[in-house]
Amino acid sequence: MFIVNFFRWLFGYAEFCLKSNFPERYLNIAFKNGLHLWKTKGEKESLKGCVKIKELNEAMRLAQKAGMEFEITREHGLPYLCRRYRKRAGLLAGLIFGAALSCILSRFIWNIEIHAPDGINEYEIRNELKQLGFSEGFYYTFDSIVDLRHKLLIMDNRISWMSINIFGTNAVVELSDRDYPIESDKTDSNRIGNIISDVDGTITGISVSKGSAAVKIGEGIRKGQLLVSGIIEYNDGTAGFSDSSAHIKAKTSEAVVFRLPMNSKCIIKSDNAITKRSLSFFNINIPLTLCGDPMGSFFREITKKQAELFGQGLPIFIKEEQWEEIGEKDIDKTEEKLKNILNKRQLMYEYFLTLEDNRKIIKRKKSFSKSNGTYELKVLYELEEEIGKKQYVMTGDSG
Repeated sequence: MFIVNFFRWLFGYAEFCLKSNFPERYLNIAFKNGLHLWKTKGEKESLKGCVKIKELNEAMRLAQKAGMEFEITREHGLPYLCRRYRKRAGLLAGLIFGAALSCILSRFIWNIEIHAPDGINEYEIRNELKQLGFSEGFYYTFDSIVDLRHKLLIMDNRISWMSINIFGTNAVVELSDRDYPIESDKTDSNRIGNIISDVDGTITGISVSKGSAAVKIGEGIRKGQLLVSGIIEYNDGTAGFSDSSAHIKAKTSEAVVFRLPMNSKCIIKSDNAITKRSLSFFNINIPLTLCGDPMGSFFREITKKQAELFGQGLPIFIKEEQWEEIGEKDIDKTEEKLKNILNKRQLMYEYFLTLEDNRKIIKRKKSFSKSNGTYELKVLYELEEEIGKKQYVMTGDSG
């Protein structure tokens, strides 16, 4: 329906009012002569409706022939609009200039959005793109986007795939990180792969797939002690070398101390605030507020709003800086509050501890104490975890 109304407005149409004792007769006459009428509405001795501008003369002729009074009540559309402002050349020139400017500016990128995976910093990618000339105000073509993509893939070896999608004046950069190949497990004929302990503890489980176990379940071990040997002794008295592979679990202990100062200072905002505004156009900043940066301790919050025309972003930004004065306030914390905060920190620590592979909390022992103006929570954990670490020993000349 929108397309139909748009073309009617583009070619022009008129609203009319037909006066007659029998206005319904006109509908039959218009239908027989191929006139296209719409929004027709019958009233007492009158008929209202709309007709195309190119059929207007024929509609008036048929009404006169039938002895009916035909009156144009309102005109719509581009032809009428042009006729109304035909003596105002400046308005037409401004309209053409504005349309041309909008088309030209729509070929520039005014906003860049980067979707980077974990491990790749968005700020670093933005700087690399800027080095390649891709930033706000970049005039793009299809070839330039393809060339930019290839250059960035060569520049940053962390990226395995990327795409740059253009939506109006907005560019959305999608990235995928590279999956590095896992180190080959092929053994060197001149080295032995042993497994040693990474921590102190007591062995709770042994599962050896390659090599010879050097410890038993229930045995206490020290950090650096040999757990699985890469030297295999066979029944015939001979020996061979291998790159040992095993899963060794042990009970271990770990002490963690969480501390908080009993007296602390809090940053608070005051009612003293200053607002500064500026207009940014093609990287040119025009201040709208005639005042300098305030002296003292202030918290600054910056907001930036882009101007739009017909849903397209323009290279015009309104920047507003909100400066709020801040100060310090002494806060004395009660023991109950300190305990609550320390308990929350402990829970957060345990959450990330259990996220680690092959680590499990068996039990914990907690104690609170005061020391030198601080409140402490000491937690002694008993854990079960994987403790094996690979160690290679050379057996001869590798050259």
